[in-house]
Amino acid sequence: MSAIVRVEHIEDGYEVVLQDGDELVLAHYDAADCEVCAGLHDADRHAREDAERYAAQVRRLLRPSRS
Repeated sequence: MSAIVRVEHIEDGYEVVLQDGDELVLAHYDAADCEVCAGLHDADRHAREDAERYAAQVRRLLRPSRS
């Protein structure tokens, strides 16, 4: 099975999407919900970084294991 995990920019943040014929949204990161920023920093950047970090974890889990 070949699956693609990608991060998509959407109107209010970022989504981590798994595509393997169909698309499944695995996570949604809303830039407005950034507790770290409290409106003082670049919440969009934090949401993107969190989404990229989660996507990398999913990619690692989907890698074929070596027997």
